[in-house]
Amino acid sequence: MRFSLRWKIVGGYSLLLLLIALLGWVTLTLFASLRNVQRSVFNEAIPELVAVDEIVRSYTAQSGAVRGYLIGSNPQLINQYNSEVANAQTWQGEARRLLKPRRDKRLLGQLVVSGRQFQELVDERVIPLASGGRRSQAFRVLSEEGAPLISRVETLGGLLRRAQDEKVARSETDIRTNANRTIVTLVLVLIGALGIGIVLAVVLPGRLVANISTLVEATRGIGRGDFNQELDIHSGDEIEELGTRLSE
Repeated sequence: MRFSLRWKIVGGYSLLLLLIALLGWVTLTLFASLRNVQRSVFNEAIPELVAVDEIVRSYTAQSGAVRGYLIGSNPQLINQYNSEVANAQTWQGEARRLLKPRRDKRLLGQLVVSGRQFQELVDERVIPLASGGRRSQAFRVLSEEGAPLISRVETLGGLLRRAQDEKVARSETDIRTNANRTIVTLVLVLIGALGIGIVLAVVLPGRLVANISTLVEATRGIGRGDFNQELDIHSGDEIEELGTRLSE
């Protein structure tokens, strides 16, 4: 079965261009995958971590401000407490917007409930007791009832933080997996492209030059009157056909 030399060349270069296009597509796919994972980390996981940390920090600061007020009767600490209450509400709203998994929303809801219970305890019992001169009793209420609520807030915040850390770890694993898979694909495509390039740039021209040289020598022999030409050309194209006709 013979193939035209033209189609050999066209087919070879077409396949080479196809592999180059495949190489570009794989590269773009890798960048798109990395961008999606990075977007997931920077737009979701990290802001979620920040929101959770700010909520826990705010409740811890509220507890510290109230405790300091009970010790020193500094009214600025009450202002600081109120400021941290508003800050916690802001970050709780941000966390509700960011957190998507049902488990995370449930943990956040439990954290908010515990925090609200602490604030109600401070507003309705601790501060009124301190304002009435019963600071020791206010301390006891804050320690016995408020401290467990803050501890629960910190525990729930730790669970939420761990969930976000796991999301970041999964994203890093996805990046490594996609990168390894893409590298293997790129290596295979490069090997194929180099192989076809070598065939088109070295093997095919070399055989073509050798076969043409054989035909030229045969033509010269015929010109000298030597019509008994045995040509061994097996290129499967027009060159082989021409050699066969000259041999006849």
